[in-house]
Formats: sequence, structure tokens, C-alpha cells
Amino acid sequence: MRSFIYFFAILYFCPSIFADDDFIGWRISDFKESSYKFAITKSAIEKAAKWSPQDQSPPLTPKKAFQIALAQAKHLRPEVTNWNNSEIRLTPVCTNTEKNGFDGKWIYMIKLQDFSGSFYGVPWQLDIPVYLDGSTITPQVEKSRRYKAEQGAAANP
Repeated sequence: MRSFIYFFAILYFCPSIFADDDFIGWRISDFKESSYKFAITKSAIEKAAKWSPQDQSPPLTPKKAFQIALAQAKHLRPEVTNWNNSEIRLTPVCTNTEKNGFDGKWIYMIKLQDFSGSFYGVPWQLDIPVYLDGSTITPQVEKSRRYKAEQGAAANP
């Protein structure tokens, strides 16, 4: 019980330990045994180009965003020989500190599917965020929860 009280005292008196003013959110993509966690940050959004739907076209074309995401996917999963693009989405990004919602901040979300081998149902997918300046995010890679659960069930029949 005492450790429970200490934990909440730390949370109450030291919120800055756990707060990251630069962090906006995660984009998590599970692919086979791995979970890729892409951290979206305010600093990266701020240094990227802005765009408004009233403008003729975004500063980074969808074709170029796809090429950037494909290069990252090939780096993350070199065993995949045939990537298929199923979706390119330009999404607005805002933070809760902004009074007017969002201010021309956008990010591409590129969904790539693995068509390397035979499969039944939906192929494995990898969602890769691309900022409007063409930069990407190096993800944190972990074993996916689903994979951990399957391995645990197989080890404990």
C-alpha cells in the first residue's frame, strides 16, 4: 500500500518527469512479429513546411511521400520484396495548446502492404508517417502484443 501512495505522490509532485512538451502522439503499426512506434513531435511538425487546402498543391507531392515511405519500409523490412501502396492520406495535425485547432500543419500517412508471398485475407501492412519536409521518423521497434500472446500460448498449451 505504501508503494502505491509513493507512486501517486511522485506523479502529483513531479509531473515534469513524465511530460514531454515536444511529444504529440504515437502512430503504431504492427507488422508480423514487430510493433513499430512512430513518435510524432511538435518540433518536427514546426520545421516542416505548412500547407493550406486553398493552396494549389502540398509542398511535398504524394508521389515523393510514397517514395520516401517505401525507402523506409525497405530499410525496416528488407525481406519484403513486393510492397503495394494501398493508401496515401494527407492528415492535419494539431496540438491541444493551439487555440485555433491547427495552423497548416499536415503529415502524410502512407500505408504499404506486403505482397511478397501468398496470403489469405488482409496482407501485412506498415503505416509510415512522412512530414511535409520529406523527413520520416525512426520508429521504436518492439515485439507486438499479438505476437507475444501467440508465443505465450504456444509455449503454454
